[in-house]
Amino acid sequence: MIGVVIFIVLAVITRQKGEPVFKSNKQELIFIVFSGIYFFSLLIILSLLGGVSQVGIGLTNPVLWGLYLLGVIGAYNKYKKELKQASNDGRGTFQ
Repeated sequence: MIGVVIFIVLAVITRQKGEPVFKSNKQELIFIVFSGIYFFSLLIILSLLGGVSQVGIGLTNPVLWGLYLLGVIGAYNKYKKELKQASNDGRGTFQ
């Protein structure tokens, strides 16, 4: 856990100001999906090992699922918009 905190602090400190975290919306979507898979698989593993949350964080918590789905849907919509814009920029419009 301490390693994750140190990694995040170093990433924030060394990142150039004004530089976007993700180069494209596709990278952002992939990150959100895989980080969610990691988080929920961690919850499953800890539950299978007999862990019980003291604050109610678990697979049955609808708030976690709702926030995750909102993040995925938002990232997917941004990615679709980027794809649509790229396809419109790639072809000429003849009138």
